[in-house]
Parts: sequence; structure tokens; C-alpha cells
Amino acid sequence: MPQREYHHFAVELFAAHKKLWNKSSIKLIEYCITHQSWWDTVDFIANEWTGPYFKLFPQQTAPVHANGISRIIMATAQQPVIPETYKIDWNTELFSKYITHLANSKEFFVQKAIGWMLREYGKVNPKWVKEFVKKNELAPLSKREALKNL
Repeated sequence: MPQREYHHFAVELFAAHKKLWNKSSIKLIEYCITHQSWWDTVDFIANEWTGPYFKLFPQQTAPVHANGISRIIMATAQQPVIPETYKIDWNTELFSKYITHLANSKEFFVQKAIGWMLREYGKVNPKWVKEFVKKNELAPLSKREALKNL
């Protein structure tokens, strides 16, 4: 249904039933991120769906492509606080692939999200973040955000 209230209800209902999720749930997650999405539903999905999904199915690494799952990861990146449990178990190799794939994006929010995510991970692993920024070509906004508190 087109009304936002139904979208809010649907995303909360799906989050409440994590025990019913399976590997193919990623298709719904990707669809909801990329279709009729608003910032508030994307924020909720990023917090309540993507992180928990990849914790349930860590073997389900997301393919890197411009219009799909990498947008989900970047939506997660827009969150100012990443739960500590995700930071500790962070897959830096996969994280690097997502960032370098999107690093040339001219979209303001993608550049900002890259920097925010690096800054948040820098709270746990500042050495890795400094080295990553030094070795990779990032937009000035991404670099500035990444190194803001380091």
C-alpha cells in the first residue's frame, strides 16, 4: 500500500519476526531499501534488518554492485552508532570492498556515509582506519569524516 504508515508497520513487523528469517530474506531487505524507501524506513531497516541479517547469516556476503546490496550496506553506514558487537566482529576485507566500490560516487550522502562508517569503526580500530584512508583514494568529504576524531 502506498501510505507510509503501512510501510512503517511492515518494517517493524518483519523486524519482530527475525526467528522466521532465512537466507532468502535478503531479497526482501534489498527490495525494501531500493523501492519506495524514505529516510526513516531506510534508517530503521539499516538498524533492525541488515545488521541482524548478516549476524544470522555471516556466510551470506553481499555481492558488490552499484544498485543493490551495496546500497544496503551504505544505508547501514549512515547510522551514527554501530552496535559494539558488530564492530568487534567486523569483516574489514568485505568492508574495504564496499567502500572502494563506492568511493568514486559523486553522491553527497554516499561520500558522507563512507566517512561516517570509517569514523565509527575508527572508535574500535583507529590504526586500520588511518591506514585504509592513507592507502585508498577517497572523496575529500569521506576522508574528512573518517579522520574527524582520530
